[in-house]
Amino acid sequence: MVFYAPAKVNLYLELLARLSSGYHSLDTVMATVSWYDTLVFEPPRSAPDALELVVVDHGSPRSAADAIPTDETNLVLKALLALRQQSQETGVVDDRALGARVTLIKRIASQAGLGGGSSDAATALMGANEFWRLGLNREALQPIAANLGSDVAFFLTGGLARCRSRGEVVEPLGFHADLVMVIVKPPVGLSTAEVYRRCTVAAEPGNGDQICQALRSQSARRVGQQLFNRLEAPAREMTDWVDRLSNVFERTGSLGWQLSGSGSACFGIYPTWTAARRAAHRLKQEAEMGVQVVRTVRSGCTAARA
Repeated sequence: MVFYAPAKVNLYLELLARLSSGYHSLDTVMATVSWYDTLVFEPPRSAPDALELVVVDHGSPRSAADAIPTDETNLVLKALLALRQQSQETGVVDDRALGARVTLIKRIASQAGLGGGSSDAATALMGANEFWRLGLNREALQPIAANLGSDVAFFLTGGLARCRSRGEVVEPLGFHADLVMVIVKPPVGLSTAEVYRRCTVAAEPGNGDQICQALRSQSARRVGQQLFNRLEAPAREMTDWVDRLSNVFERTGSLGWQLSGSGSACFGIYPTWTAARRAAHRLKQEAEMGVQVVRTVRSGCTAARA
């Protein structure tokens, strides 16, 4: 069984408060885009109840420091373990063994703010639900997803959504906006924890109402004008690549650009696919960068159908 895990971009991200837990309450508008990891499920090769993970790097932009773990620190295995434990504790399954060998084909850049790990985790939940024939709906998977990470719940539905609290409270916008983007991953990664540690909550935080209105208008230009990310300032402090990419996006005719999540990837919106391809060609001339032309997609993790 084969499943696709999309990347995401944050079209808007505002910090509302710093919580006593150390996390932040936020208001963010996210969109899934056509850059995918792939998860392949098959029976395990050792014991019937074994959980095995194989990672295949399929040209994802990363450095040696971004090596992907294959032990239980990987979110895919965490998701499988959490789903299996809950299913057994709640009596969803009988005594049959719940094992799987999952091959994760990595394409989405790591340490980039594109949600690749969270998307893989959400896809692992949905994939195992089908592979093990558990029959759970998305609502049943939502609490498990929220416990795995802030963005994991979003990927169960994907598309356009406004997310609040730590990001786990997901409100799908209920419509699609077709946007063409170029995503650029510079040759550095940024620590999410460090970016958030350096950020400051504004005295009067904004909200995502205006960008939601722009998205509803179906105007790429209006959306480009409303892009915002409160984490951009600390990211600029940590690497000069944000400023460098800003200049290139502006020179190549983007309708607006922004950092995605905590970075280091940035994306620019372009009026047409041709314009985006042309901009990507120029961006690739900058040394050591991963460049991807994408468009927004209507869903999150999905199964491949014959």
